[in-house]
Amino acid sequence: MTESNRPITIGGKTFDLLEPADAGKIVKSIMAMAPAAAAPLGPVAEIAVKPGVERWDVKTGNDADVGDVGQNTVDGGTVPGIVPTTVEQMVNMPRPDDPNHPLPASPTSGFDQWWYEHRIRPVETTIWQLEADIIAVKLEADGDQHLVLQGGSGETMIGEVPKPDPAFIKASPWAANIQAAREVVNGIIGANLSAQPFVQGPGKYLLPASTMPQPSGPGAAAPSVNVGPDTTRPFKSKVRQRATITGVGFFDVVHGQMGVSQSNGIELHPVLDIQLK
Repeated sequence: MTESNRPITIGGKTFDLLEPADAGKIVKSIMAMAPAAAAPLGPVAEIAVKPGVERWDVKTGNDADVGDVGQNTVDGGTVPGIVPTTVEQMVNMPRPDDPNHPLPASPTSGFDQWWYEHRIRPVETTIWQLEADIIAVKLEADGDQHLVLQGGSGETMIGEVPKPDPAFIKASPWAANIQAAREVVNGIIGANLSAQPFVQGPGKYLLPASTMPQPSGPGAAAPSVNVGPDTTRPFKSKVRQRATITGVGFFDVVHGQMGVSQSNGIELHPVLDIQLK
């Protein structure tokens, strides 16, 4: 068994990589689904669920459908497992319509309230695994580590690793997986971040110590208190790291995110396992 197709324990359940024939059936059934009919774009309604955060419970595994994640339907039966795919396949997956809870016609439109607690089947109940280059990492204001994943064709999509803190992911069954994935990302970006001392500047702002006037003369005081290396500030880091990435499918709203799939807003959110090449 190679490293990329080893069993992965997610939320206390162990999943094997599905056989290519079964995985192919799942992908084929998704590709055959009709997307929501196109409609003129209108204003996006703002939903006061979590300010500035879209479908947060679904992103972190606190939704009503989380128990179905990884339970794939093949030939009318349930086949638990991880489905192998590619960036290219995922960015071409339709956003299937739902007759009872219609999805927005465009990936730039917001979701109605029902989708804040439920998953778009079967894409968002599937654990996907793909091989890609991680070409950039960005720390988001919501605590996510935002990964830009690039396939062999040059197509890109997003993978997100939430902050593994109950204040952010609550009682997620995937907490241990998120923590492990976060540590891998920290290892990737560690050499790409140049931490340096910051000092308190005017008001709330921190400034690099190297830009501040240095004290001179006997007994001269420093201009402000040195708060030490600060690696928690938002960052963007260009990297090039080949990896096998496993995560749960998620359709986001396209709003100019770095590396987003413009066609459908597909992501791996959350990323649950990263194996570096």
